[in-house]
Amino acid sequence: MVADREAAGMIDPPVVRIPAPPVEPEPQKPGFPLVATTAPILVAAVLFAVTGSPFMLLMAVLGPVIAVATLVDGRRQRRRTARAAARRFAAALTEIAEQVNRAQEAERHRLRGFLTLDAAWVAADTRLVIAVSRGAARSGIEVSGAGGSGEPAELARLRAEAATIPGAPLLQVVEAGFTVEGPPVLAAAVARTLALRVAARRSPETTACEVPPGEDWARRLPHETSDGAPGRYRFVTGDRETLVVWGRAAVAGLPRVDAWHADAMTQAAARRAADRLADTARQSGVRPASAGLPDRVTLGDLVAGAGARPGLSAPLGVAADGVVVIDLVADGPHAVVAGTTGAGKSELLVSWVLGMADGRSPGEVSFVLVDFKGGAAFAPLEGLPHVLGTLSDLDGPLARRAIESLRAEMRRRERALADAGARAIEELPVGRLARLVVIVDEFAALVAERPELHPLFADLAARGRSLGVHLILCTQRPAGVVRDAVLANVAVRIALRVADRADSLGLIGDDAAARLPPHPRGRAVIVDGAGQRRIVQLALAARADVDRVARAASGAAPFRPWCDPLPSLVPHGALPTGHGIPFGLRDLPAEQRQPVAALEPRHGHLLVLGASGAGTTTALAAVAAGAGVAARWLPGDPVELWGVLADPGALPDDAVLLLDDLDLTLSRCAADHAPELADLVARLLRDGLARGIRVAASARRLAGPVHGLAPLFGSRLLLRCASREEHVLAGGEGDTFDPRAQPGAGIWEGAAVQVAWPEPRLRSAIEAVPPTVVVVPARGELAVVASRPRELVDRWDAARVRVRVLGEADPGDPVIDPGRTVVLGDPDAWQADWATLARARRDLPIVFSGCGVADVRAIARVREVPPPLAPGEVWLVEGGRIRRAVFAAEPDGGLGERRLQGA
Repeated sequence: MVADREAAGMIDPPVVRIPAPPVEPEPQKPGFPLVATTAPILVAAVLFAVTGSPFMLLMAVLGPVIAVATLVDGRRQRRRTARAAARRFAAALTEIAEQVNRAQEAERHRLRGFLTLDAAWVAADTRLVIAVSRGAARSGIEVSGAGGSGEPAELARLRAEAATIPGAPLLQVVEAGFTVEGPPVLAAAVARTLALRVAARRSPETTACEVPPGEDWARRLPHETSDGAPGRYRFVTGDRETLVVWGRAAVAGLPRVDAWHADAMTQAAARRAADRLADTARQSGVRPASAGLPDRVTLGDLVAGAGARPGLSAPLGVAADGVVVIDLVADGPHAVVAGTTGAGKSELLVSWVLGMADGRSPGEVSFVLVDFKGGAAFAPLEGLPHVLGTLSDLDGPLARRAIESLRAEMRRRERALADAGARAIEELPVGRLARLVVIVDEFAALVAERPELHPLFADLAARGRSLGVHLILCTQRPAGVVRDAVLANVAVRIALRVADRADSLGLIGDDAAARLPPHPRGRAVIVDGAGQRRIVQLALAARADVDRVARAASGAAPFRPWCDPLPSLVPHGALPTGHGIPFGLRDLPAEQRQPVAALEPRHGHLLVLGASGAGTTTALAAVAAGAGVAARWLPGDPVELWGVLADPGALPDDAVLLLDDLDLTLSRCAADHAPELADLVARLLRDGLARGIRVAASARRLAGPVHGLAPLFGSRLLLRCASREEHVLAGGEGDTFDPRAQPGAGIWEGAAVQVAWPEPRLRSAIEAVPPTVVVVPARGELAVVASRPRELVDRWDAARVRVRVLGEADPGDPVIDPGRTVVLGDPDAWQADWATLARARRDLPIVFSGCGVADVRAIARVREVPPPLAPGEVWLVEGGRIRRAVFAAEPDGGLGERRLQGA
């Protein structure tokens, strides 16, 4: 089905859609201006009736004059609009005609490519498409538009002309072949042309040809040729044959070709074309299949009795001139392997690793195997002591950390060379520093998932020779995947059978790899360090080869260039002490180390973000444990937090303040108080560093007020979020989101971190300021504004305190202590009694019970935002200050001989 689609894609022209210019509707004829005609007549009649002057009737004449003028002007505008629309349509049509011409010329150029007789050999399982005859070919150009009877004739004519290309090559899929009909001489010349076109696309390595008598030119083809029947060319590819016949050899059922409408070629021209094909085959090393390589080669046969070999030389297979040996040290230092699925890439890599490990200790050569198609490719190499590790996409985090650790491995090797005073690994004693071969199967999948690794592999390719690091990159399609920065340092190139001619051209310089047969498996084109090109049958390894190499290996285990992942549980007491506030371990695979994660003054404040259960509270507890006696917890209740933050002087200097669930605390505030509480937190973050105060706060997501506060935090610890979207919004990279991350695992300062588990300890908290106690002043008055004043009347004993309710009749003087008075009323009553309100603002403490912020501002005339209140609390305005307060709960009804008190 894929081959059918590919063949149809070559025959069917690419669709080119060109929008047609819009046909503007004809302007409407102007209607009769009835209103403009009748209006002057009516006005004239009214004026005549009012003034009695007959001259007023002359205005009635204006109606017909205006009507005639309006009709004439409307027709002029209609003709002008129609002419402008016609000019625009003609200009657009001209531009579209130019687009059609360019598109047709591009299609002609594409079709002419099928007339060439140069070598364009394709794989044996690919269906051929050739130019068979000439005629009107579909262009694929579509001039859009509604069409129909109302369409302009010139647009319809352009659409019809654009649909076809006259005299163009007509393409056809080659199935069983063709029968050419026509005069014998002309039919033979046309059949000769068709046979050449088939030969130019069927590789000599996979196809043989039977030549009819009298057509000696075909003996010059690079294909294996033999005598055939008269009037028939027969091409055999595996179990499939293609016939080109004429005259009496005509075969029923084959597509017929009219010789009068097809290209014909003389024998002299055919000989020249066949010679060109033969030259191309010789230059690219393409030979007939019968020239022959063995269908199967075993690695054991190649290494038996080979003895000591220099560098990293390893036998890869057999070519026509003998065993092919590749040495990554001498020929490399790096290699690229390409091949389609089933071509034998994995078998090649296994044999190559065993060939390099054979006769060498793990101290001389070691391997890192990366398989991004599940890890099964390198399963035969399990147990080989030279292999440091096999990484696959099934364990993405481990694969990424190991590859990133290669940067640190390069630096380690540079230090080793510098310490030994050597310029390259060759100057070190054998076994001092093992050569490292990094083999990546499905390199395209790796860099597609992690495109930032392109610079790493470019660096490895550029500096690997002197440091003893070698790359073998394997991919199905190298074009566009292995970039020029890497290819510039790759001398060894191996191309097994590839599906696309462009992949073969990009890797080895010609399309020989695209013409390799699917069978036998393991056939490849190898270009070595000297530029020599050979077709090779690659060797296959057996389990016995792995066991033999493993038994012969000796020496200490090689150094592994990456650290293990961070543990899921790190005791805080095990963290090393030093500078800063330790709270966990960092993971720096690119530096091959896992240092302590510690907050330093340069980090400023810390914001911990993570979903419920991600370990945000534990992270704050770890910071508190690292800060020791300097750690102080801020209250999580918004009322108490407001009280603490409203008085910055109450906060100790050089303290580490911890605020858990900042977003929940702000969300529990009323709408009037949430922005103000966020401002208080912002003031602490802005001004605290000058006093040595650092804040560590946690939140579940970066949203709402927390989003506005985030820039004031100098560092951010990002734990597991509820979703990838929240992870990205919180500042994380999409590929670092792990929904299964352990509690305490996150990202800090661009690196993975595991928060330490602190020992349980009592929290040292900052106590909130208690509310002021409200009592009725001795021999004085207290103003009370209440949303429900009648509910407060019984609070004061009428025998001891006089309660005056605004808007109600005065009950008279109290029996005892006439100086103690409560003036009580709702906000409306207070604003209605301007005299009492003015005196209260000037002389009395004012208590607000059950009122809103707007009531406080309107009655007390203060600009300060009142603090949030806990249940049972009230606001007290005294001396221009607003404080939280509670009514005194005393048995005598609040008659203690004391003034208003508060902390």
